[in-house]
Amino acid sequence: MTSERRVSRADSCPFCRILAEPDQSVVLRSDTVLAFLDHRPLFHGHVPAVPRRHMLAFSDLESDLPSTLFSTVRQISEAVERVKQAEGIFIAVNS
Repeated sequence: MTSERRVSRADSCPFCRILAEPDQSVVLRSDTVLAFLDHRPLFHGHVPAVPRRHMLAFSDLESDLPSTLFSTVRQISEAVERVKQAEGIFIAVNS
């Protein structure tokens, strides 16, 4: 991928817009990951967690970022499960 395509895609990326203007829906913010409440959740407690750097695909993640991202997802899922008194958690990766 060319950097030009990455930049133009980032300009229209809804996650990049959320990263640029985070609001009260932020659940967790770190140097590498942002997690936030979905404004139209498919499931109660839906919390997307996204890398803070724009990427086109999961395969674009730097070698250490999947570990950081999934550690964050684990932390959030434990909190959501506890707060929502859920019987389980569904975790998915979209690319």
